[in-house]
Amino acid sequence: MNRHFPAGGLLAAALLASPAAEAAGDIPGNVSTRATLRITTSLTAGLLETSPDSDWYQVGLQKGQDYTVRFITRNIAAPAAATLRDPRQRRVGSASYNYYGDAGFEYRATATGTYFVDVAGEHDPDDPGARNYSVAVTFDCKDAPTTKCTLEPGRP
Repeated sequence: MNRHFPAGGLLAAALLASPAAEAAGDIPGNVSTRATLRITTSLTAGLLETSPDSDWYQVGLQKGQDYTVRFITRNIAAPAAATLRDPRQRRVGSASYNYYGDAGFEYRATATGTYFVDVAGEHDPDDPGARNYSVAVTFDCKDAPTTKCTLEPGRP
């Protein structure tokens, strides 16, 4: 399931204030990556330097826990996507770019281990140059009858 989030002022401020994952050079587009994401609502900024380019991040997930992968693009008029890969590098979820937008998807981890978030894209031939993105993996309440979340009366 793809989710689209409105691009608001707070989102833009978070995007601009987020730290770059690996400021000294390109992030590898494979399992050799040392770039990591923590489970947090804070966005990690990245840069697609070449065309095509792919940046992989390691992230530790726990079996049975629900997560959301968020992917935010700016000025990417060519194809771009964030893909979650399981510990065996198999694709388990993906969200395509939404020009000037915020997209994402839910995932319930089927195993505990190191997963990979693969951010990939190409440049628009009419507007060459590096492209910015932001990505985050957050805890989630599954949008389905199988959710594990509960509501407590009187609590926000």
